[in-house]
Amino acid sequence: GDQPLSTPDHQLFRTAVGKLLWMSMIRPDLSFTVKELARNVQQPTCENWHQLKHCLRYGAKTKNYGLQLRPCQTLCPTGSVEVECKAYGDTDWAGCRATRKSTTGTVIQVLGCTVQHCSRTQATVALSSCEAEMYGTGTALSEGLFVKSLITETGLGVAKLDTLTDSSVGKAFCGKTGLSMKLKHVQLKYLWQQHCFAAGDSRLSKIGTLWNLADTGTKYPTVEALARLLPLIGIVETVSMSANEKGMHLNCLFVCFSGSLSSAPVLQLSVAEAMASPAVAPSTVAVYVTVWL
Repeated sequence: GDQPLSTPDHQLFRTAVGKLLWMSMIRPDLSFTVKELARNVQQPTCENWHQLKHCLRYGAKTKNYGLQLRPCQTLCPTGSVEVECKAYGDTDWAGCRATRKSTTGTVIQVLGCTVQHCSRTQATVALSSCEAEMYGTGTALSEGLFVKSLITETGLGVAKLDTLTDSSVGKAFCGKTGLSMKLKHVQLKYLWQQHCFAAGDSRLSKIGTLWNLADTGTKYPTVEALARLLPLIGIVETVSMSANEKGMHLNCLFVCFSGSLSSAPVLQLSVAEAMASPAVAPSTVAVYVTVWL
């Protein structure tokens, strides 16, 4: 298992992981697995080779799955409508057996549509689950604030951000100000999130562990977890869609918000079709574009 790969296999490993990195941009269920594979591209072992083949078999079996965007609200021209943003954050404390670093997963949704997600290994070794959850909540909050500021600056509406975590102790720590005696070792640069919640930049809410969408970015998901969370994230099988719904399975995600249009019809177009369509006004703002290569 710890034996290094041969030079030809190493080249195949790097090529496959590079393509999976593109695929993971529109497949949140692959984000953790691809992140772990990418950590070992420099010196992959036979164990990493087996993990890669397992991931490729899953990808081949779910090749008809796509990220479906179905906004639940129509934006008005004045930009006075309230746009709901949710930032899900989760952490797997000390999940890496080699370094004992924790993993943070985030999923950002706007109007019920997943527009951003990530799976990251924390740079700092957390000495407690509370500390790890604090770092994870901070990542989710920062990603959510970016989307919130983008919506606000473009005049699309009044963005209301809700940061969700399934950790009671993490929520309690982020909801107060200052450090307790047991957390004096925590660096002060991570306490900015307490001021954000206190100032009302985001609401801090508790969510059940089973329904935390960011859970897919912190560990290898089980079959039960995938069946439960994929529909909530928006990943659906395209062969089960009707002809009209298949347009929402986008190899290129083109998220448009326009004051004069309902969002759903625009999302049924590919990038080329949307740009060529006379229904798309020049003032339409492309908020998030991911290109499938």
